[in-house]
Amino acid sequence: GPGACPLSGEETFPVKFAHETKNRSDGQLVGKRICPHCRSEDTLMFIGTRAATVASVAIDELFGSTLNNDPKLLAFTDSVQDASHRAGFFSARTYRFTLRTALQRVIDEAGDAGLPLSNAGRQLLNYWSQEGPGRPGSLRQTIATIIPPDIREYQPYLNYRNSLGSDEPPPVFRDDIVKRLNWEVVSEFGLMQTHGRTMESQCSATLGWDPMCVRQLAESLKERLPGVSPILADIDARQFEVWIYGVLQRQRLRGGIYHPYLDSYAASNYWGKYPFGRLVQGREIFPSAGKYSPRLM
Repeated sequence: GPGACPLSGEETFPVKFAHETKNRSDGQLVGKRICPHCRSEDTLMFIGTRAATVASVAIDELFGSTLNNDPKLLAFTDSVQDASHRAGFFSARTYRFTLRTALQRVIDEAGDAGLPLSNAGRQLLNYWSQEGPGRPGSLRQTIATIIPPDIREYQPYLNYRNSLGSDEPPPVFRDDIVKRLNWEVVSEFGLMQTHGRTMESQCSATLGWDPMCVRQLAESLKERLPGVSPILADIDARQFEVWIYGVLQRQRLRGGIYHPYLDSYAASNYWGKYPFGRLVQGREIFPSAGKYSPRLM
């Protein structure tokens, strides 16, 4: 209903509830599906959603709220066969929502200065490992929360998770996690930007380019290109800037934003954990090849 949100203080929007009932022919009282706005009967429906998807969104909202001090979950299914599927589905789906929520908080904290992509993974760990409302408050719990599902059985992570020593992970393992989180953020605004409920598609955050760097590159091109063709001398620097932005935009959507994972892909066409159809030592932390892979110019 109307009023301020207890978390953000922002004004909320009114929600209409339908409490209509009807009597069946056998005398049983049941709910009546009627729109509380237009009063049309049997017209309420969810569009483009299924039970598991809706549940994964609801789970993420509950676990992402700073008002939730009891992060435990019981999920019920109508068959034993669905139990393992739902567990894996919730784990995979809620990870994306959890990462986006965590990243959004870090971006908001950065303010107008923005968050450099190359520093995103380190900032995620630093911000969420600090004490504060809704934060795990320790580095161990932060890593357990935002580690990608496909590396939860990664042996260095298991060793760290099961150890009773310092909260600080081994330097090599920490670097691996930071590098993988950087990739997740890079792909969120690049390769996977047009797939799913990404932060940019939901208008919560977007990627920006340094205008000074683009301007300097445009001026450099304007000086050099007349040597290629005299016709290019008539093009002003602003047109070069527009062209550069177009190339950058196309390349980022194809997965061309630089990350160390792309080195072996650009040099030898090796991508993912299994470039030869089997796991290669040293690539356990890499993302799975999956349905989408970068396409470089």
